[in-house]
Amino acid sequence: MSQENVQDANNRQRTLIDYLLIIIIVAALVVAGVGIYRYVTQPSGYVLTWTTENTLDILGFHVYRADTAEGEYLQITDRPIPPTDDPLANSDYQYVDESAENGTRYYYKLQTIFRDGDSELMEEPIILPPP
Repeated sequence: MSQENVQDANNRQRTLIDYLLIIIIVAALVVAGVGIYRYVTQPSGYVLTWTTENTLDILGFHVYRADTAEGEYLQITDRPIPPTDDPLANSDYQYVDESAENGTRYYYKLQTIFRDGDSELMEEPIILPPP
């Protein structure tokens, strides 16, 4: 095999590896994990705090609340809570439910709104205060 053929084969192999790395990186960045970690009780209600691994495909968040776990969840945010400026970084978010009465149990769900128009409402509610 000539040196030119070996160089062409190496270039093709490098190009394939470059494409595979790009696919892996894009696939990893598309996944945005969201979890609610804690809440705080304050005189004017509850503070929900959550974090994301990244927000590349996230347009914003809405918070929903119900009086029972199986109840009707009503949106309590007027407009979406926007993502942070750095879509690649872990980001912390906070929402203050000032209409919540301290000591009253509420059930919250976070809705993630994606840039492609889809949205996802978390399945299990966050119970505040916890049982």
